[in-house]
Amino acid sequence: MFEGLPHPKRMKNHYLKRRQTTATAASVANPQEYDDIEVAPLACNKSLDCELEADHCSVPSRRSSEAFLSELSPMSRRIVRFVTPTSSGMDRCTSECMTVALARILPSLAVIFGFPFVLWDGHPEEWSALNLYPLFRHVEMVWSSMLHTSLYTVAVATFVTVACIPNGGLRPRKMLPPRNGSTTDRLNVALSDAAVNITQSSWKSSLALAVVLTTFGLFHMTLQMGYPHIMWNPFMWGWYTVYLPGSIPKALRGACLDMQKHSTANQPLCLSEDQWQELSSGQLSSYNPDDVYSVQRGLDYLQNQSGGVVINALARDVADAIPLLKQNMEGLAPFFQDSSRNKLSLVVFENDSNDGTRALFKSWASEESRKESPRYVVDIMGCGDANPDCILGIQDRYDKDLFKDPN
Repeated sequence: MFEGLPHPKRMKNHYLKRRQTTATAASVANPQEYDDIEVAPLACNKSLDCELEADHCSVPSRRSSEAFLSELSPMSRRIVRFVTPTSSGMDRCTSECMTVALARILPSLAVIFGFPFVLWDGHPEEWSALNLYPLFRHVEMVWSSMLHTSLYTVAVATFVTVACIPNGGLRPRKMLPPRNGSTTDRLNVALSDAAVNITQSSWKSSLALAVVLTTFGLFHMTLQMGYPHIMWNPFMWGWYTVYLPGSIPKALRGACLDMQKHSTANQPLCLSEDQWQELSSGQLSSYNPDDVYSVQRGLDYLQNQSGGVVINALARDVADAIPLLKQNMEGLAPFFQDSSRNKLSLVVFENDSNDGTRALFKSWASEESRKESPRYVVDIMGCGDANPDCILGIQDRYDKDLFKDPN
């Protein structure tokens, strides 16, 4: 019955020779045909075939390569294998993984870091190879301006979402609830199926995350424009400090603002670090030589070269805020105490106020002008002889519901 059949050992040797011959023929064939040999599923376990396959790649690197290439089309896999460089210190599968990873990451990084420099030509000039912070700051500022929310919010949400999605996506058996036939169960099943389908695909996950973040950005922007409130700025909760104008006179106490007389003071401008923080709203430090030098240069220019400072203000129904504006002007006045008159001016354009804003500005201007030595000038603009109080009849956007009438 078994007559004529070769011995089992001969069958194994014959099969081995045939595999070796096939591999030798493939090595001189078109490199694109490697896909038919190398990605074929392994049906053996600890056999000589598997050992021959492992000569090219270790088992962990082969599994990683198959995971990386599984979502690619056959043509894309052949392109990856064709362009992947080979080196003596790295097996082919590891090189393929690195090629696919770079092909996925580099275009995204190029868009993230390149687009802000193409969109806005106000490039930072103070950066260097050892100081890349200005470049990163430029990228963050442009993206935050376009997104109408912090770039860090988008970045953190992206990383957290990716970290929470298991490798390979969600599994149907863990997501699908019991099918009882009710509307709620059908909705849960539909949402679960959608979640499984989206998380098992990289491009679908990216698209879904982009839609969610875009919707959040639009919603956040609408709230900021329609109902401005610190509630919509959670990153300001707890640590954000509001520096009030009423503290300026106390912070300026003892300041030496004459650069020619006090340029060698032990403390810059004879002010402590706390006073520097108060006057600069926490942005400048007396311990930073660049900050001190910039302020000293600004003071010298202001007192000896500049023709003065003009502050412009648009006002409408802001009677409650005029005392704070006055405190700000009082805080700037000491910087001009040794200068000629009228080097500090406030120019206000007011229209259509219903709370007496214009009358308060006129009273303020008259009060300051009657002083023996006025420290500044308050000028309220008019709209011609026919309309001196600028009653234009224009409705303020905060007088109406932005969500009902956005025009």
